[in-house]
Amino acid sequence: MHVLVTADTLSGSWTYTRELVTGLVTRGVRVTLVTFGEIPLPDQTAWMDLLHGLEYRPTAFRLEWMDEAPQDLCESSAFLTSLVNEVQPDLLHLHQFCHANLPGSIPRVVMAHGDLISWTEAVQGCTPRPTRWLKWYRDTIIRGIATADAVVAPSACMLDTLISTYSRPRRAAIIYPGRNPIFFNPYVSKDDSVLSVGRLLDAGKQVFLLTQHAQPFSVCIVGAEQTVPLPRIPIRADVKVSTNQSCVAIRGPQTEAQLRALYSRAAVYAATARYEPLGIAPLVFAEHWVVNIGIFVVMYAALATAWNLIGGFSGYLSLGHVAFFGVGAYANAIAFEHLGLASGYGPFLFLPVIGIGVALLAIPIGWLAFRTRAATFAIVTLTLVFVGQQLAFNLHSLTGGSPGISMPLPPFALAHYELPFYLAMLAVFGLAMLVSWWVRASNLGLLLFAIRDDEDRARGLGVHTTVVKVAAFATSAGLAAMAGGVWAYYIGFIYPQFAIDPLITIGMVLMAYLGGKGTLWGPVLGAFILVPAQQYLAYRLGASQLYLIGYSAVFLGVMLLLPRGILPSLADRLATRRSARPAAPEATKAVAAP
Repeated sequence: MHVLVTADTLSGSWTYTRELVTGLVTRGVRVTLVTFGEIPLPDQTAWMDLLHGLEYRPTAFRLEWMDEAPQDLCESSAFLTSLVNEVQPDLLHLHQFCHANLPGSIPRVVMAHGDLISWTEAVQGCTPRPTRWLKWYRDTIIRGIATADAVVAPSACMLDTLISTYSRPRRAAIIYPGRNPIFFNPYVSKDDSVLSVGRLLDAGKQVFLLTQHAQPFSVCIVGAEQTVPLPRIPIRADVKVSTNQSCVAIRGPQTEAQLRALYSRAAVYAATARYEPLGIAPLVFAEHWVVNIGIFVVMYAALATAWNLIGGFSGYLSLGHVAFFGVGAYANAIAFEHLGLASGYGPFLFLPVIGIGVALLAIPIGWLAFRTRAATFAIVTLTLVFVGQQLAFNLHSLTGGSPGISMPLPPFALAHYELPFYLAMLAVFGLAMLVSWWVRASNLGLLLFAIRDDEDRARGLGVHTTVVKVAAFATSAGLAAMAGGVWAYYIGFIYPQFAIDPLITIGMVLMAYLGGKGTLWGPVLGAFILVPAQQYLAYRLGASQLYLIGYSAVFLGVMLLLPRGILPSLADRLATRRSARPAAPEATKAVAAP
């Protein structure tokens, strides 16, 4: 598949282009990218350096909304026609309507990011004055809509505006824009601050509204080339305008990493724009957040149940299980990248192979690790995390190194995109529960409990303790790897620091301890409590710096009141109450008088 994509570098659609092109290339699609407007700066194109399969052709042709656009249209159309004949793409993805009527039969899709007439009506509150140029512009847009095979809008509002202002396309679709979530950290503690992005003099962004009134929180405005007019202070990269009630920090242009950090720390994002076709996707996708939480709840329930096989049943505290989780994630991605694994349900069907392979890999690791006990065993398994991370960073030909490795684009419908991942994770969780139930009811479970209570005595009675422990360790590792395979396909792009994250191990251990390690349903209960609690506290208390305290209090409070975990502690209290009940008085037999 070969797609020719056009884009402009003068608006927010450049971020959309980056996400689109990166997603296509990392999923095996060849892309030829042509830019219009201005030649981008090197820092704007740095993201292309690691994309193999991308051909970039920058141009300085004017955009269709510019005054001089009619003079450039013939030349830019000729350039695109020549390029199409040269590279022979299978699809044209265009960002301007004026190029939708190029000669040829190649299917063409136009992405309607916005237009001048609707922008003028929304920002200035009036229809633009009729001129010869405006008639040319309107006719060009109408011809482009008529000749495009499909018109894609980033929102229903934008599509309705396009139809009412110009004409109805032959085929229309709404594709909501978004960003790869792997770049953002949702667990950062929030500050009491408001963030907004835009130039102070931009009437469409109108971020100046944040400087007109006293705000209860500090405000940060990014991208402003001027400060507020009242305090006459020089323009700098980072300026603070303070009053008695509030503080406004006005920052100059920020790198993407700096912007991501600001987004993570701010408690509120102020969307002040009158016209922002690409900025309303979070409102539309709100309902998918619930299913996303469900996927991670079930994932941690599966991981905690898998860890419980070794940590709860045998009493050996393993802190390196996330290494097997990461191996499973990378195995699924490597199978797609190097073995030609198909997308769709292919990565789900490959999960049993991952589980068996990682279980076999864990056998020699477990045999070496079980030569130690107690805290030493925990330290030995913890080293697996750092060894796994270093291998992922350095085995570039397999893992992609620090730039990461991608999974195929799932062809699932947007309306229920998360459902296949939820069902797949639910299947892994069901398998983990089935294995845990079988182990508890079998001789293997009795041997593991014997090892937990007194390993030396069990060895003296003839139990092959090493074999039993390695069997439980390998089974647990295989289940964790299968959960990692589903996670990798759902996330779509895998980085070493996220696939092999020590916090994942801490999470599964805490959940098992909270619900009751060594029990069947304890780890599940812990996951269903801690994962939603973590998300809730992150959103409710993150801005007040109480997030970490609140998250820890959920676990510490239960440990103080229910030290053995919820289920065992409740069972003990119930048994104590039953034993404390007075015995029922014995029935006396009536003795008949003689």
